[in-house]
Amino acid sequence: MIERVCPSCQSASTKLVYSGIQLRPGSIPDSTALNLVRCATCDTVFVNPALTQDEALSFYPKDYYLGSGGGVARAARLVNRLHSPLESFTREAISSGSAGRGPRRVLEIGCAQGQNLTPFLQAGWAAYGIEPQPHLAIEASTNGVEILSSFLEDNDQSGHRYDIIILHHVLEHTLDPRTCLGAIRRLISPDGKIFIEIPLFDSLPVRIFGPKDGNLEFPIHLTFLSVRALKQLLSQEGFTITDSRLRNLPGTAYRTIGYRLTNASESGIIGRSLAVVLSAAVQTVLSGVGLVLRKGNAIAITASLPGVQPPTG
Repeated sequence: MIERVCPSCQSASTKLVYSGIQLRPGSIPDSTALNLVRCATCDTVFVNPALTQDEALSFYPKDYYLGSGGGVARAARLVNRLHSPLESFTREAISSGSAGRGPRRVLEIGCAQGQNLTPFLQAGWAAYGIEPQPHLAIEASTNGVEILSSFLEDNDQSGHRYDIIILHHVLEHTLDPRTCLGAIRRLISPDGKIFIEIPLFDSLPVRIFGPKDGNLEFPIHLTFLSVRALKQLLSQEGFTITDSRLRNLPGTAYRTIGYRLTNASESGIIGRSLAVVLSAAVQTVLSGVGLVLRKGNAIAITASLPGVQPPTG
């Protein structure tokens, strides 16, 4: 395991938030050694000590990604895409990229099976992905995505630039989001844009469900940047934010009630059906309250890098 300082501001001053919680019952043999702490300086919440990225891979549930697991798991993932800022970002990117210079290039970090890249492929873009799970990388490749590497830090793409780079619920899985954004900075094209969406710890669902909230996904969600911390990191790396919006993730209630509270994925059709009905009711309330309070449990940001120069050589 890895002892960490704050991955956002490097402060060693922290306060304990939760200790010994689990992704799923029985998923961590000795979870008491793992804590969720809050930085006293910038409010970033992170796992400390943390599993290495390779160690964390073994704790991903088999139905973690869309297309894996049962039909209810797939439905939860599809619901999460409803009214997604990524959907509108993708449409705009494809529309604006249809004119001008030659074929466009899009890169997604953590591309899973490549479903977010499908619209780009259909529009004639060249699509690239970085994906640590071998079976997902194979599926993405079958779907037309060129897989570059398992992790961003292993990617040897010096001299290559991308018009669009997507990090959709990725930064929370990283030990060092600052280094990740620095690598992205070196990969973006002169007129390119990046899209980032992350879950937020300071949200209504976490207040209600506490350590059982479905978005915590302890310990594979290693870092919960605050809105302020994410914007500061982007600014420090030279990015200009062009759009920022809070979002209430539609699948939050099912992930909490279905998996964390009732373990409905293993309770048969009746259990899963009851979890879906209850989740829908709870999600409606959460979304309504979020709209009234103008709060969300995720933030989506689009940013560009003014003045970046094309690679030489």
